Amino acid sequence: MRSADVETCLALWQASDGVVLRDGSDQPAALLAFLERNPGLSWVAEASPRELVGALLCGHDGRRAYLYHLAVRKDWRRFGCGRGLVNAALAGLQQTGIRRCHAFVAVENEAGARFWEALGADRREDIALFTLRPE
Repeated sequence: MRSADVETCLALWQASDGVVLRDGSDQPAALLAFLERNPGLSWVAEASPRELVGALLCGHDGRRAYLYHLAVRKDWRRFGCGRGLVNAALAGLQQTGIRRCHAFVAVENEAGARFWEALGADRREDIALFTLRPE
C-alpha cells in the first residue's frame, strides 16, 4: 500500500460491510503516518492498474502485530484475494521477526470471523479489549 492508495482504500472500507472506521485514526493523515511507521506491511490488491479490489492495514509495536480493515470488493471475494493480502502481511512480519499477529474483527461481523477461523486464527475468549482515550 502506498500513500497514493489511501483515498481509494478509504472508499473500499466505507463500502464494505463489517469494516468499522474511526474518526481520528482512520483519517488520511493518520493512515499516512501509520504507513510511514510500518513500511512494507500494508497491502492492496488490484485487478488492473488503478482498480483496487482489496486492502489490508498491518502494523506492529516491535512485539506483536495487528491487522486492520481487511476488505475485498464483493465481486472479488472467494478467489483467494483476502488470503493473499494476509499472507503478504504475514511474510513481511516474519522478515521483521514478529511471530504473533492479532486481527481486529467487529463482534457482529460473522462473515469476518468465519474468514479468520478458516485461515486457522484462534478466536480469543480469554481477554477483553479496553480502550483509553487520552485527552
